[in-house]
Amino acid sequence: MGELPMPAGVHGLSAKEQMMKKVALVVLVFQNSTQLLLMNYSRTLKGPSYISSTVVVCVEVVKLICSFALLSHEHGWDWSAAKIELSSQLADPWDTFKVGVPAFIYMVQNNLLFVATSNLDAATTQLTYQLKLMTTALFSVFILGKQLSNQQWLALVVLTAGVTLVQLGIRPPGEGEAHSSSVHYGSQLTGFLAVLSACLLSGFAAVYFEKILKGSKVSVWIRNIQLGAIGSVLALAGAYVSDGAAIAEYGFFRGYGAIVVLIIMVYALGGLTVAVVVKYADNILKGFATSFSVIVCALFSIVFLGMQPSLVFAVGAALVMASVSLYNSSRDYFGLNGVLAAAAAAEAVATGGRRATAEEEGGGTELPGGVTPNAPPLEQVFALLTSRHSSGLALRHAAALAKVASANAAAGGFHLRDLPRLVPVFEAAVTNAANASDARPYAAPLRDLLALAARPLRAAGASDELILFDHVVALVAFLAHAASAVFVPDAAAAAATALAAYDAAGRREDGEPLRYNQHAVSISGCIPLLVQALGRAMEAGDGAVETVDAIVDALLSLSCSLPSHCAQIADAGGIALAARLFAGCARAPARLEVLVELVWNVLEAVPEAHAQMDSVEVLADIRGVFASLLLHSRKRNDRHLRNEVLILATLLANSGYVDPNAFVAAGFTTLLLELACARETARVPASLPQLPLTALGCTEEDFEMKKLLWNLVLSTTTTPDGVAALISASFVRVLLMYLDPGAERGTLLQWTLHQHRELQVLATSLLFHLAAEVPAEFAAGNGPSLVIDAFVQHLDEPPPAALRSGLSKLVLNTAALFATQYGELGLVAVLLSILKDATLEVKLRRDAALTLSVLTAENAANQAEFLLEGGIDAVIALLNFDMSDPEREPTIVLAAIDCIWSAVVGIIESETQFLRADGVFALLDLLDTPKLPAEITNHGLGVILDLLDHPYTVAYVRRWRSGRDAERSVAHLLLEAWETSQAELGVALDRHGVIGNVDTPLAPVAVSDDDEGEGGAPAFAAVAQYGRTAAFVLELEAAAAAEADGDGGDGDEVSPAIADVRANMRAKVFALFCKLGFQGHTGLSCRHKTALRLILEYFKYKVGEVWTEIDAELEAEEVRPISPDLTRLGTMHEYIQQSAVNLQTEQRAVVAREQERELKAEADMYHMIMEKSRLMREAAAADAAAASDSTTAHDPVHPAHVAGPGATLSPRHAMRPR
Repeated sequence: MGELPMPAGVHGLSAKEQMMKKVALVVLVFQNSTQLLLMNYSRTLKGPSYISSTVVVCVEVVKLICSFALLSHEHGWDWSAAKIELSSQLADPWDTFKVGVPAFIYMVQNNLLFVATSNLDAATTQLTYQLKLMTTALFSVFILGKQLSNQQWLALVVLTAGVTLVQLGIRPPGEGEAHSSSVHYGSQLTGFLAVLSACLLSGFAAVYFEKILKGSKVSVWIRNIQLGAIGSVLALAGAYVSDGAAIAEYGFFRGYGAIVVLIIMVYALGGLTVAVVVKYADNILKGFATSFSVIVCALFSIVFLGMQPSLVFAVGAALVMASVSLYNSSRDYFGLNGVLAAAAAAEAVATGGRRATAEEEGGGTELPGGVTPNAPPLEQVFALLTSRHSSGLALRHAAALAKVASANAAAGGFHLRDLPRLVPVFEAAVTNAANASDARPYAAPLRDLLALAARPLRAAGASDELILFDHVVALVAFLAHAASAVFVPDAAAAAATALAAYDAAGRREDGEPLRYNQHAVSISGCIPLLVQALGRAMEAGDGAVETVDAIVDALLSLSCSLPSHCAQIADAGGIALAARLFAGCARAPARLEVLVELVWNVLEAVPEAHAQMDSVEVLADIRGVFASLLLHSRKRNDRHLRNEVLILATLLANSGYVDPNAFVAAGFTTLLLELACARETARVPASLPQLPLTALGCTEEDFEMKKLLWNLVLSTTTTPDGVAALISASFVRVLLMYLDPGAERGTLLQWTLHQHRELQVLATSLLFHLAAEVPAEFAAGNGPSLVIDAFVQHLDEPPPAALRSGLSKLVLNTAALFATQYGELGLVAVLLSILKDATLEVKLRRDAALTLSVLTAENAANQAEFLLEGGIDAVIALLNFDMSDPEREPTIVLAAIDCIWSAVVGIIESETQFLRADGVFALLDLLDTPKLPAEITNHGLGVILDLLDHPYTVAYVRRWRSGRDAERSVAHLLLEAWETSQAELGVALDRHGVIGNVDTPLAPVAVSDDDEGEGGAPAFAAVAQYGRTAAFVLELEAAAAAEADGDGGDGDEVSPAIADVRANMRAKVFALFCKLGFQGHTGLSCRHKTALRLILEYFKYKVGEVWTEIDAELEAEEVRPISPDLTRLGTMHEYIQQSAVNLQTEQRAVVAREQERELKAEADMYHMIMEKSRLMREAAAADAAAASDSTTAHDPVHPAHVAGPGATLSPRHAMRPR
């Protein structure tokens, strides 16, 4: 067996973890080499020295603050959530006491390092401090029961020798060469004792803290907070015990400066970096960082601190660095480790890791290899699986994997903190199984292990999920990869099942928040791997059937989760693979149901995926599955699945990506047609002769199948071959049977009344599409007569009448094909009766008017019938339709105008009757309606233009006056229509209507290729079938429906049809003025007069635009006309431009005259007002004088008036009677 290629991102660390590893390496090297150098340098500074014990206190406080900040970061910076988790953990006093032990040891260790650096140089201290590796290893063996390889023990011996040589090779400054440095150190013995004690304490504290950390599910930052809190208290107490007098005399922060603050920060950084190192690289990264820090410290001491290294020192330093690298390396340099390590791992795994019997007796404490009780150490399992010396121990491998599975099953599933070690174990196991000559020993344990992945992952808290998320992603990617392990099919199926369970969720939309599992699946890239696994399993044949089913289930789960998953399945070719599986699903309904739903989900989300099923072979397989279900569907679920297969086929047929001829070539269309007509024609399907007619029953599922069959027939018979099959099967005649009033419920199938009515509606809808495709078949089945009879029969149905509406549409669709037959059958009278019945719904009356328009177009018999049955009065009544009511349908007015166009215009008797009935007045009143849609205005003007050919119409039009304003004539109406069209087309005009562009005065719109002067025929392909306005109305209705569904386009974009309507409106206004005359129109405003001058020159400027377009086309095609033609073109351009300049001058003259007239009118009005005011004042003065004279004659003057206001009357005057 070949080795399985692992997917990118599954092996080793992810890209993010690799970056974190590099960052942690740099930080740890910086911290290790900087902290001792800074402390040593700080002791050489002049001035008061700092108290070292206070620095330890500050370090613990800084670590405490930073740890709480990192804990809050795990909770998304939710301080309250972090506080709650911390409070719940601190509530356990025993747990806090356990953490206090390493906290006290770390406090003592830090103080010892200060003592050491005061008595030794930086390089000596740093190199000697490397003995902490040996002490850590010894405590790991004694406390944790960890086993070291021979290479690691050798590294420890080399380390000891190296440290010894370093001490022997140190020469103090001044020995040998003169040294000018004033740096002095204390007792070297004291320094060595301090650093050795620090090494012992460091090893014990590290191992003890590791035991606490891995023996519980508490976040590492909470442990750091506990350490920092306890360490701060202990450090503060120690500071006052040892240096209390100095602190009291000099102060707590004596000697603090930038260097001291930097020392505090570096020490705190070291404490925090340990957590990152343990998470991402453990001792490997730590060992390399230590090695580099030794080099940095030595070089710094040589250059700056005056240390003179000897050859012995250099050899010792080299041995120290080599021993550190050797200790942390997994490579077997000496060949000593191979067999012994494999045997030891196998023995440890076989005994269940019972090297810690005392711990098991103490309550099942979790082993250092993981956090799962009673599980063998995962590191040793991995070593057993990957060592070349144990490559043939398949049974040992299987036993180890079985113990891992058993322990995790008992614990309830995998733990998140085990994933960094579990995933490599999985990968190694699958690789060994792939390379083994016999993979059977691996099958059962791999199956059990992968099945456990379907269970929820255990976690110590939310922090585990955040910190270990990348490992969860790696697990998901591995599951997808393991699903292709067809050499162990049980395990492959278990992996796919686990992946399906991992992403299990309801259908979601893009933008909704994902669950934790779904987010991991979404970014893992597992879907392409899973599709590849499906291909491998399909190639494996019958031996991997269970794996295929499990992978299809997983893909179905993924397709139900996110639309983006469906896109990934399609991009990886999943639909093409799924299509190949249909052939084997004929007798496997369970697999077929999953397969159909999977394909259905992907096709709905990714329409382009339909192209992967555009194959005759695929359609033949689907046909075979459908036929098998028809023959063997005895249960309701089977019949429901049969219908789902038809729905899938309908999706393919309507997608536009699958060729309808493929359905015909696969025999699918023939089978569909035979089944659709079997019971009605009493014919057994020739392509499925073993199917009895009784199998096509009347259950609810059979009724749904009937509707699906009919719709699918319509979708698969759009090609000539399909139409030929349609005719051969008499499908149209079967549909007409459901419209026959004489066979109301049918004679073969006893559908319920509701079902029969629903089939009638569907048959009407299908005939709407098919009658125009096979008119001969429709006529041969007596279609026109049956349709009219059914239409008349259902006219009295109460709304909502879907059948009546469908029949109305069917009559309209076939009116052009069978106009004569419909006329002979009395359809004109029926439609007129509908128009006259105001109680019927508006759309039904609208369709009747459109059908009349089609029936009477160029059909003299139907036109005469229309006139005879009072059609003119009926359509004039529709012109008075009230469009102010929002619930009304304004398209009925368009239908009435089109009916006038077809049934009245061009027929002298009908036109005369229309004029006598004041039809022109009704039409002009309609066009005078405020805010009238442009389509109605355009079509109404077209009808009036054609009616002006009648000799009496001009008089009627000129005599018309608006009901809103008696001064408004038809000229006002036409000029307003012109200005509205000009504004909508964006013609450059000033506020008085004067043209602004003399090159193109009419500013033609380039969106329509139709000439404006051709009468305004709607640019729709359906005109020939429906009539010009009928097609336009149906297009408007479809556009309105699309807009209601949210599929409308840009609201600012003008469609070609609407632009054509607006442009043609100007042509109609010009033609109407040509027939009515440009003179004699009174009451026009200044803007109307300037517009009328432009309308007069309309044709000239349109000709100029044509020549401009010809010139532009010649230039675009790089065609140079001959000289005479160039002269003509230039002359034409100059003539049009000069004419436009002249027109602009005339318009401005009109504006000036109008302004002068308005000013004169205003002046006259002002003089009149002033004269009137003067006359009023004179009249008032005359009245006042007359009143004064009358008072003087009858009332003598009082003496006081004569004497003046200050005079005093004599008693004689006062007593004089008046």
